[in-house]
Amino acid sequence: MENNESIDDLILSGVVEVAAVDSDTGELLYQFTDKLPELMPDLYKKHIQKMHDDIMYFWERGFLHIHDFSIENPKISLTAKALDKDELENLSEEMQAILKEIMRVLKVV
Repeated sequence: MENNESIDDLILSGVVEVAAVDSDTGELLYQFTDKLPELMPDLYKKHIQKMHDDIMYFWERGFLHIHDFSIENPKISLTAKALDKDELENLSEEMQAILKEIMRVLKVV
């Protein structure tokens, strides 16, 4: 976060909103709003780069399929590996959480 802003500050500024509740932990999950690029362009750029890096990580390891690289926003889908409990257990807890969030966004969970 920029300038040591708290999650409350980001919510009050309209940059972040509650997205869901984690069914395993009961913790609130947050997402950026459409105001992020306008109000915090540096944070937006970092967020987009992190999303790109995460998607490429899972694609390179066979968890995601990216359809038609030639278009600007290609369709992304899960592979069978992404639903394999044994394969998921081989991921770090952080990467499991990231993949779970990707699945949430893709409306798989």
